[in-house]
Amino acid sequence: MLELSCLPCTAFAALKASFYTYGGVKLVSIGLEGEFCSEVAALEEESILRALPPELLAEIVVMLPCSVYKCALRVSRLWYKTLNHEILWERLCRWQWPGVSHNVSNSWQVFAMQGGGDMLGACLLRHLQGTTLVCTANLVQCCLVESIGVRCNACGDTNLHGMAVLGCRTCKYNRCDKCYKALQPPAAITNGAANHQSKDGWSALHYACRLGFKDVVNKLLDARTDADCRDGLHGYTPLMVGATHGHDEICRLLLERGATKGPINHYAKTAADCAHSWGHAELGKLLGQTG
Repeated sequence: MLELSCLPCTAFAALKASFYTYGGVKLVSIGLEGEFCSEVAALEEESILRALPPELLAEIVVMLPCSVYKCALRVSRLWYKTLNHEILWERLCRWQWPGVSHNVSNSWQVFAMQGGGDMLGACLLRHLQGTTLVCTANLVQCCLVESIGVRCNACGDTNLHGMAVLGCRTCKYNRCDKCYKALQPPAAITNGAANHQSKDGWSALHYACRLGFKDVVNKLLDARTDADCRDGLHGYTPLMVGATHGHDEICRLLLERGATKGPINHYAKTAADCAHSWGHAELGKLLGQTG
């Protein structure tokens, strides 16, 4: 007999879905409403779950959150034998954390048990927070903008004809493209990382847009991050952050990936207003266009 007490009631709610005929068994609806269920309804759910053939069980449970998957493994020896295979752990990880890459030193099961993309998201957020550059003009942090310079203050390279640099408009400290790319987090913590938030509400996506890390922005959006997520303090969207710092490529990427120009922050400013306020006229025009 299967012991389903290990599987939380929320798992039944998560299992609510419609399925077409599969292997000769037609299941119309699986799932209960609410956190509590009557004894009769619980028995009905048990009978449905017990009737699931192993191959259909794997198809359903592999689409649920990792916590539910772990609970399902503890239901019975039959379920454990059916679900505890590396190929199913891989499917679970790739479904829950899109874009995740395999760490050859660990199995997918170990990766999921360690926290998977949520663990990577926490690591990524810490890395991006640590990359925040302190302004030498006694401000909290540098306001980074893309511009043309003749010297990189990080490596000392010079180019009398000018080169693309990212620098602070206040303290005038510049970094060339090579030095700036060296600051970007490795793919090992960006592929499949969840978009975690700091205590002040800034997410990893906000930090990546501020720093101009295009690859990181792309990876976070691949992981189903909301392109219009807001910070918890001032209501800035990632597009507003990118516009403030004049990152044209970041703003274009966000727009291509579903970000909208219309939202306003707590100061009644749009992304176009943010661009104009910091002297990025061309970017402001792009963000101010409708249609």
